[in-house]
Amino acid sequence: MRDRPCVISGTRPDGSLTWHAADARQPRGSLPIELVPEGVRVGSEVRITAERDASGNWKVLECAVPIPEREQHSLLIAPRVQPPHTPTHAHLALGQIRLTNVRNPIENSLNTGKNRPALLVSGNDKQWRIMGFTTKSHYEDGQPRTPIPNYIAIGLDGPGYFWGRRLTRVDNIDIGSYIGNADHALLTSLLNLARSDLYMEEIAQVRQATSNLAKAD
Repeated sequence: MRDRPCVISGTRPDGSLTWHAADARQPRGSLPIELVPEGVRVGSEVRITAERDASGNWKVLECAVPIPEREQHSLLIAPRVQPPHTPTHAHLALGQIRLTNVRNPIENSLNTGKNRPALLVSGNDKQWRIMGFTTKSHYEDGQPRTPIPNYIAIGLDGPGYFWGRRLTRVDNIDIGSYIGNADHALLTSLLNLARSDLYMEEIAQVRQATSNLAKAD
């Protein structure tokens, strides 16, 4: 068993995080979403207690934060490249990839939701319409899901898929850590997949964002 300073290095489509020891650069294991302390995101410094399982993989038993400031200067940080100021809830915007808690109170009033990365499409100061991501490659009926193009470019550490052909509505309070931003390919795939569910103003906004990204390239 080991208890040592670590760095959160990435996010997976299922909502879990990857981590590595502070003195290393390669991911050592996966941090289940239920063990992620509040406020932790890619680049955060944490202290992880883990042990190897029968397969030799690291299994996280506990994740604590923050590390005292007197220890932080000695850590070798290797976070994913992010904007100088990570967007907060006051700066939610079309194209952001964020960790969200998707609930289903209509089918289950006791449902507490499931955390998963999602693409923000349109919203206001109360709710946003999002497209969730998943690691499941097929729908329940066996039909293949649409893969996420260039998943590394948008901040994910592994391949994933669009959850469905329709957007989901979530409360702002259920929108969490910033992961990355959509690229041209992701927004184009969204338009092709969910066009019938998008409002006219959403289509116009996504098209404009896609055009801006194309010009930037």
